[in-house]
Amino acid sequence: MKAWRDSHPQATFVEIEDALEAELAKLRAEMLSDLATASAAADGETESGGRVVCPHCGKASQKHGKRKRDLKAAGNQVVELTRTVMTCPECGQAFFPSGQ
Repeated sequence: MKAWRDSHPQATFVEIEDALEAELAKLRAEMLSDLATASAAADGETESGGRVVCPHCGKASQKHGKRKRDLKAAGNQVVELTRTVMTCPECGQAFFPSGQ
């Protein structure tokens, strides 16, 4: 923000506020992405290190690669999440362990 302010010495209070809000929205989106993917469940494991069970039949599931998903956050920011896809060898269902 200091560099922005230095390059906009005549900015009004509202312009400064708008620039600050834009920067905060970017930071918020980064933090949201980091927090959403930080849990063991986001990688297909339980907190104790076991495999996530299928929500459809209750059997142990298997990791089936990763997929990216873009979500909109406050300030019209795009949050990119890379999540593990799980599949159930018993019933064949595919799902995200976080339920999202």
